[in-house]
Amino acid sequence: MPIAQSARVHPTALIAGAVEVEDDVHIGPYVIIEGKVKVGAGCVVGAGAQLYGPLNLGRNNQIYPAVVLGQAPQHLM
Repeated sequence: MPIAQSARVHPTALIAGAVEVEDDVHIGPYVIIEGKVKVGAGCVVGAGAQLYGPLNLGRNNQIYPAVVLGQAPQHLM
């Protein structure tokens, strides 16, 4: 689980699997990141967001609080 030294990860965030976090990333409280996920440099992941792999975020993305990426849409469940 390579996480860059300059990344700021809140202590309540759960990170599991083949997760790669690049430089200057900010991961907020209660974030869940699972599977094969790459978070590009400069990204901000808001509180309570959930990222499930396979997922590849580019550079400088803003993921807002409570967003879920990598799961089926709610209207299909």
